[in-house]
Amino acid sequence: MKTAFRNCVSDVFHAVGVSGLMRRIRRRSLVVLMYHRILPVEDRERYPFPDLVVTPEVFRTHVEFCARRYHCLPLSEAITELRSGKAPKRPLLSFTFDDGYRDNFDVANPILESRNIRATFFVVSAFVGRNDSPWYDRLGRSCSYLLSQDRRGQGLLDETLSERFGQQWGTDSIVKSHDVGTIVNEVKALSPDDREKLIQRTSEAAASCGFVEGNSDRIMSRDQLRSLANDGHEIGSHTKTHPILTQLSPDEIEGELRESRDFLSETIDSDVRSIAYPNGDFNEIVVTKCRQVGYHLAATTLSGLNEPQRDPFRLRRLFVAEDRLCRGSGKPSQNTFELELTGMADSLFIRRARNTNRK
Repeated sequence: MKTAFRNCVSDVFHAVGVSGLMRRIRRRSLVVLMYHRILPVEDRERYPFPDLVVTPEVFRTHVEFCARRYHCLPLSEAITELRSGKAPKRPLLSFTFDDGYRDNFDVANPILESRNIRATFFVVSAFVGRNDSPWYDRLGRSCSYLLSQDRRGQGLLDETLSERFGQQWGTDSIVKSHDVGTIVNEVKALSPDDREKLIQRTSEAAASCGFVEGNSDRIMSRDQLRSLANDGHEIGSHTKTHPILTQLSPDEIEGELRESRDFLSETIDSDVRSIAYPNGDFNEIVVTKCRQVGYHLAATTLSGLNEPQRDPFRLRRLFVAEDRLCRGSGKPSQNTFELELTGMADSLFIRRARNTNRK
């Protein structure tokens, strides 16, 4: 019902010219799109967090649409252009990707390059070139597998979570609801040591039921990052280990920010100017540390467009969710995507600021 309503509104707004008019009215604003993964349909269906995945077919329609109607630049360049005071012929837009998965290089990059579009990739630096996956993917895969099994698998997960969180994590709550996103969302609040212990226990439980960890959730290698940078793409930070920065001490925050920036700058032999806050969480301490460490801008998960006077450390982005940008048949809706880019969809469909459910 929601899909049909969104598409109906979008089609009407396009037919009467409202979407095109709003794009021209807001041409002095910057649109920043937030993606995570670009994966084939079958991989999207197996991924524990499918709302963070856009298929190559849908992504290509987005790139084609934006290439025709927007001036697409990496985020740092787009901010410089936005604040220059020049009257743009076309509105500004930036493609951004969080985490730095290898599918960004293997799948997204060729599609971007087919239209000569340069993007910004926010990378979790500690996992660059490693053979293991970020903690949230390891936990998500294990939990998803256990929940797909018979009572033994679900019981093992129930037991593991109850040991750490108490009986409120029993069958009548998390396991029964099959809510992997909720599990990961709660685990993010643990200390790194407690979190790793829980992930290890969950991984062992899944392995005892036959789960074999794959390699589809790896982060890009240093060579891949250099290749992107050499082709004009921007490499930004997504911190060192993807913690919730607001849960850390000032010294820990600085360490996450500085070590990531230093590593990535050395990797691409160029200054790293931008960062995206993990989970979208930030406060004044985090912003101050970003400035002190040497970042020039930061992307949030707050939804909306960016005016020239927007604080560069509180940049808004539009989260790209494939399901709400397609028709009931599963085919991408250009009109719905167009309405999203105007910034009107948040108001029309009464949306709130969003944090990605995994982080």
